[in-house]
Amino acid sequence: MPTHAKTTDTHALLELGGDTSSSSSSSDGTDSDSEGHPAKCFGMFVMDLLASVVFWYVLLFLPFPDWAGWTFLGVLFAAMVTYRLCRARTPICDNGIEIPYTCGYVMNNNKEMFLVATIHISPRAPKDVEAVIEKTIPDITMIELDNERLDRMRDVDDGAPPKPKRQDLQPIKITMANGESSTVYAQRALWNAERSGETVEGDLLFDESNSYGLQKADASWEGRIALINRGSANEGEFAPFALKAFNAATAGAEGVLVIDTGNKLPPNRIGGGTMLGDLRVAFKACSCGFPSIP
Repeated sequence: MPTHAKTTDTHALLELGGDTSSSSSSSDGTDSDSEGHPAKCFGMFVMDLLASVVFWYVLLFLPFPDWAGWTFLGVLFAAMVTYRLCRARTPICDNGIEIPYTCGYVMNNNKEMFLVATIHISPRAPKDVEAVIEKTIPDITMIELDNERLDRMRDVDDGAPPKPKRQDLQPIKITMANGESSTVYAQRALWNAERSGETVEGDLLFDESNSYGLQKADASWEGRIALINRGSANEGEFAPFALKAFNAATAGAEGVLVIDTGNKLPPNRIGGGTMLGDLRVAFKACSCGFPSIP
């Protein structure tokens, strides 16, 4: 084992939380997705398949001059705009209510559900939601929202820093060489959900020569849970959590535990960044996905 790596007989075990949601069925004992208009759905599928085949055949296999290609793209663009205008002005509800084309509609057992597709950066999204609520007057309105945004919407006492909830934290069982064990709680990373329901364990490793996890790790990290410091030794250096997790995963580590000098946990899950920061991580890690280890 390299002399610069410090290992102990300490063992860590992480039980990543599983998905508690379960599938639901309609009141008559059949799946809600199985009802509706199967012939209509099949016809739409066939039309979509044929249109895709024609599109890619023309684009890839038919030789045509530049003017024909631009004409084809122009006609395609005009068809897309026409389709959107048609959907925007055509009611899709069985009861004749006109709703935005961004809203889907389904009815089962005399129960109606309207699903509005939204984009956070779209200025039209909240207007579509308001229009659907005003025209349909629903009995129940639900919104899909992640925990981080929900926490930001909650009222926080002035001067009191937000604290993470115990149930949102990651329990870590640490077993010492003498057999004694204890459980600590740490803030989760955004990508921990990729390993939901799994148990990750391994001996702890602290590499003094790569204490911040920003350099390429050696083979001593393989099969272990790496302890690394938060941030960087150099002020202002690019040192996101995701990049450190990528470096550890490349060396074969089972997981990463980040050590912070402060005694307060981040209120929300770690690992999120700006678009530019995510692009820099993807370039350095040669990957557009999440790190493979928690």
